Amino acid sequence: QLIPQHPVINGAVTLRVTGITEEIVSFTWFKGPNTNSQYVILTYIPGSRDPIVPDYLYNPRITAFSNGSLQIKDLQITDGGNYTVKMQTVITSRDIFVYLTVYETVTKPKITGPTTQPKENDTVTLTCDTSKATTIRWTRRGAHISSEAKLSGDNKTLTLRALKRADSGEYRCEAENLVSKESSDPYKVSVAYGPDKAQIQGEFLVGLGSSITLTCSADSEPDPEYQWRFNGKALAQKASKYVGNAETKDQGLYMCVMRNPVTLRTATVSVYVNVSADTISEEYSHVGLALGLASAIILGVVLIIVESFCLYKKF
Repeated sequence: QLIPQHPVINGAVTLRVTGITEEIVSFTWFKGPNTNSQYVILTYIPGSRDPIVPDYLYNPRITAFSNGSLQIKDLQITDGGNYTVKMQTVITSRDIFVYLTVYETVTKPKITGPTTQPKENDTVTLTCDTSKATTIRWTRRGAHISSEAKLSGDNKTLTLRALKRADSGEYRCEAENLVSKESSDPYKVSVAYGPDKAQIQGEFLVGLGSSITLTCSADSEPDPEYQWRFNGKALAQKASKYVGNAETKDQGLYMCVMRNPVTLRTATVSVYVNVSADTISEEYSHVGLALGLASAIILGVVLIIVESFCLYKKF
């Protein structure tokens, strides 16, 4: 009986002998296809201080016990193979066989791919690099993997076909065998798309002396690059928001040009901004009211003087 049943490299295993009810006189362990002398590991006589070990097969990692069991520490792959113990009791002699397999743990998997930011409608293949795995599984955090995805026969590669925006997310692969299980670090896929649905928001009728504020936006991954134009002339602003003065000369056609640095697609949107003296701020309205009242008073005084002069001439 192997304890544990699935021993691992660098670990320990006990080849435990059970079912022997008679007194043991001696036992000999062999490793090899048969019990010829060249395959002897050791011979042990209960009551003896040390087992009898052939010089050429001495292994300090091996320990024998009086019940016939054998322990091997710091297991190596080369320790695997056929083992036989020849038990001699006071009544009979028997041979007991066992096959030892030393298992290796899976290596921590790592996902590799051509890019972490493929384009919409492209096809991308992710590879799970690992060894000693008997089973490989793919997962995506918080969502199912697309039904368009295709796995290779050994599950080591995952091919995402006709990529959609919804395929973005963190992917992992899990590797497992009889004795171990490991998971990869997350591999983030961001599907590049756009810019789509471009628009400009803001006030398109502004008062003379106030400010023009326009905000350009679109559906895009990653964020697009921005370029503003006024009446066809490029402006210095390179951000999504344009802020400028509202003078008569600032009335005209404002255009926002967006370019996605990954998809290389562009989108443009334009608005016409009117700058009007009739659309004035509260501050300017107070000034205008004061000026109007002053003009009315002056005009009234002039009329009174004229009328007085006319009356004087008449009389």
